[in-house]
Order: sequence, then C-alpha cells, then structure tokens
Amino acid sequence: MTESQATILVIEDEEPIRKLLRVSLTSQGYRMAEAINGKDGVLQAATAQPDLIILDVGLPDMDGVDLTRQIREWSKVPIIIDSARRKEQDKVVALDAGADDILPSPPASANYWPACAWHFAMGRPRTTRGKRSFKMVTSA
Repeated sequence: MTESQATILVIEDEEPIRKLLRVSLTSQGYRMAEAINGKDGVLQAATAQPDLIILDVGLPDMDGVDLTRQIREWSKVPIIIDSARRKEQDKVVALDAGADDILPSPPASANYWPACAWHFAMGRPRTTRGKRSFKMVTSA
C-alpha cells in the first residue's frame, strides 16, 4: 500500500477542523473516514479499518485519552492525538495510553503531513500494546 491509498480516520467534533483536514488529506491523496464523537469513532475504527487515526483529545462524549485506551484494547493502528493541552504531564498520559504521536491543536499541515508520512514510512502498525511506559522526570 502506498501512502496515497491509505485511509485516515479523523475523530473530531468541530466541523471547521474536520473540513480543514478533509480538504488537506484528500488533496494529499489520502482517503478519509470521519467521526464526530468517541462512540462513532470506535465504530469507524472497527468498520473503516483505517491505516491511521487522528483523534481530538477533547471530544463531547469522552476524553480522547480514554478513547485511545479503548481502541488499543483491540487495535494496533497508529494514533495521532490532536491536543490543545499544553502540559507535559498531559502528553505523557496520552503516550502512556497508547498514542503514537501528539500534535498541537488546531491542526496545521506543516505538522500533520510529515507526521502522517513518518508513520507510514516506519511500517506501522504498532507491534504490541502496553510495552511503553513514560514517566515525567522533574528536577528536585
């Protein structure tokens, strides 16, 4: 499969962001599946069989980190979390939940397309769940 044949599932509740990603992804040759909340996101992740998921951390019906944990129970598909949360601890929690990458919100093509391409080039999917553990290191 080439990148341009890949399906990317976007789980995002804000229509303007979904529209931006739809235009950008399709112009890059990707196919796009969409979900507007966590419940629909789980369903789309199972039925659309995406090659990559871009997931908003602030969904209306559940936290994106919790959704990541749910998807990780049965899928190894790479997950990029789109997060407006800026604290390092939030990033560590998301990575420990199974996210493969965290990018700042709102999405900008300068950040997203290289990240998508990198995940495809690295031959994803993830090999195992729960093998990584990230801990915050703070100076005393």
